[in-house]
Amino acid sequence: MLQNLRYGPCRLTKDGQTGVCGATIDTIQARNFIRSIAAGSAAHSDHGRDMAFTLKAVANGEAEGYVIRDVAKLRNVAALYDIPIEGRSPSEIANDLADLYIAQFGQQRGSIVVTKRAPKKRQQLWAERGVLPRGVDREVVEALHRTHIGDDQDPVHILQHAIRTGLADGWGGSLIATDVSDILFGTPAPSWARPTWACSRMIW
Repeated sequence: MLQNLRYGPCRLTKDGQTGVCGATIDTIQARNFIRSIAAGSAAHSDHGRDMAFTLKAVANGEAEGYVIRDVAKLRNVAALYDIPIEGRSPSEIANDLADLYIAQFGQQRGSIVVTKRAPKKRQQLWAERGVLPRGVDREVVEALHRTHIGDDQDPVHILQHAIRTGLADGWGGSLIATDVSDILFGTPAPSWARPTWACSRMIW
């Protein structure tokens, strides 16, 4: 491994050039691109993970100062995932929703449940293209695996996984973070607030 560190990073500038590992300029560009996506997905999604654990703590009375402010959104989101809501307290519902969301990070097979909220036509397209994310962490780890020296050399194949990694963030970690933020802090809504000053009377 230490010997390999002498051989990079590759700085290819012309078509037809290859790195010491045989990677073409297209492969190296794809690798650099997907690594940026993986880093962004990890940052956004880890925030979503923390929010899911916070929701779990609130549901169990372990987060002083936090409360469930938007019960309607909690019930609506839980119903989307077939979590029972009738006759149950917000804490009971939140506990189940938190468990479901936490599971999306370590899931290894299938597809993350949050993608079911995308339009049906879009879900079908993702399935046909083979880019439905299996689990948030799974896709980030595989993105880094593919870009290691001597691994995936096909730029098209790498970019296909880049899409899957981005979807794991946007339709995984980031959406989870948004849902939980709305549930705990209240869903943002437009408001009509009258200004407290008049522009024509402003003094500089």
